[in-house]
Amino acid sequence: MKVSDRRKFEKANFDEFESALNNKNDLVHCPSITLFESIPTEVRSFYEDEKSGLIKVVKFRTGAMDRKRSFEKVVISVMVGKNVKKFLTFVEDEPDFRADQSLQSILFPRKST
Repeated sequence: MKVSDRRKFEKANFDEFESALNNKNDLVHCPSITLFESIPTEVRSFYEDEKSGLIKVVKFRTGAMDRKRSFEKVVISVMVGKNVKKFLTFVEDEPDFRADQSLQSILFPRKST
C-alpha cells in the first residue's frame, strides 16, 4: 500500500473513533478489522503509568518495575496530528460495520452530490 493510499485509508477509518485517538493513552482500542487486514502489524510493549493511570508505550526500559508492569499487544502504529504516534489494537468483540465494504470503496469513497 502506497503511503498516500494509507493516509487516505486511515483518514476514512479514523472518523469513527476520533475521540479515542484524541485521548492521552498511547494504546487505542479499534473496532475495525479492515485496518488490521490492510496495514502491517507489529508487537509493542505497553505499561500503565502509576501516577496518571494512562496506558503508555514502552520506549526504553527504566528498571525492573517497568518490566513487571508491561504487557505486549499486536498493534498498528498511526500518526495523529503532526507529531503524535498512537497504537491501535483490534477489539474483537465490537462489530466492524465496514467489514462488508471493499477496500477500494473505503480508500476512495464516492462523493455525494
